[in-house]
Amino acid sequence: MQFLIIEIACGAYIFSKSKDKRVTLFVVDRLSLDRKIFWSQRPNHTIPGEILDAMATMLTDELRDSIWWLPTSFASLALNPTGHCKDTLEFIIHRYMDYVDETVKDAKVIYLDSLKDVTARAERVKVIKFVGFFMHRLFKERRFYKNAHSITPNIATDFDFVEPDVAQQDWERSECKS
Repeated sequence: MQFLIIEIACGAYIFSKSKDKRVTLFVVDRLSLDRKIFWSQRPNHTIPGEILDAMATMLTDELRDSIWWLPTSFASLALNPTGHCKDTLEFIIHRYMDYVDETVKDAKVIYLDSLKDVTARAERVKVIKFVGFFMHRLFKERRFYKNAHSITPNIATDFDFVEPDVAQQDWERSECKS
């Protein structure tokens, strides 16, 4: 692999041991990522939700098609539906969600996980269905529909769950294996 000089310079700036780790390097929406967060990208470190949310935000911004990249905090809200901050949910709805009747075409929930425990699939599907029930309740609000006569989809029962093969992290070293 060959790196350009600018790529080497950026890497040296981000991962410099002599620079203050509290300095903000990247801001998108409500996310403010400092050097300490980016240091998680080194081998043997867990990737924090902020990095995943930043990627979801950037992917959402670059798409022309209606597709949802929900931030990691959405699942946390769904799994604790009475104990979440309404402002956070409203922000997620406004920032990441489009009209349901224009977005939901394939009736698939695609689950991507680079540190998947193959023995825990049943539990994973159970949690995804719980998130689906939360979304079903949420989608009963008409503000999620462009067409007034659209039917509320039931994500927990009517959707297929797809788990594509993705590169998996080494359980011992937190780096992806091919």
